[in-house]
Amino acid sequence: MKKLLLLSLFTFNMAIAQEFILTPNNFVNKDDDSKNYIVLEYPEMSQKQLFDKTKIFVQTKFENLKSDGLNEVEYSFIKIRTTAPGTRIGGSLMSLMMIVYELNFKDGKIMVKPILDHFDPTKPTSSAVYLTGGNSFSGKSIFDKTGKISLKNYFEVSNTNVNKFVTDLKDYLSKSEEW
Repeated sequence: MKKLLLLSLFTFNMAIAQEFILTPNNFVNKDDDSKNYIVLEYPEMSQKQLFDKTKIFVQTKFENLKSDGLNEVEYSFIKIRTTAPGTRIGGSLMSLMMIVYELNFKDGKIMVKPILDHFDPTKPTSSAVYLTGGNSFSGKSIFDKTGKISLKNYFEVSNTNVNKFVTDLKDYLSKSEEW
């Protein structure tokens, strides 16, 4: 009985602690950088239940998804193309984060895979910010040629937004549906 309790607590902590971190190769699992996804486990829920509940979460969190912003294969896959608030200077929003979330479903599991596309400036005189490869002509880069962080504020905003999405999704899926 003790072993079962310890195993369930360990599994619960692993599910809670899962986070992403931005790298020059896009987001990776903070605990295993060979994986660009995390798996959330809900053994008490079927694939259909997870899909339906996640779809409701997506529809409430992202109210203005355009027709190409939400793609799905019923009960197995949801792809979201959306924006999130980006960097701020003195309280003013300076950029919008263009992000894709791919969600795959199986019985009791959801695989979450975020993909940072780029940051769009909110002012026409500013340039876009990319993960890598930007220069003075084509925009800036979050990581320089050696893979070091060159724009720390974009790095931090990216990690915060993606991990907040995962936390919000976990909270929503864990909520009781009782009235």
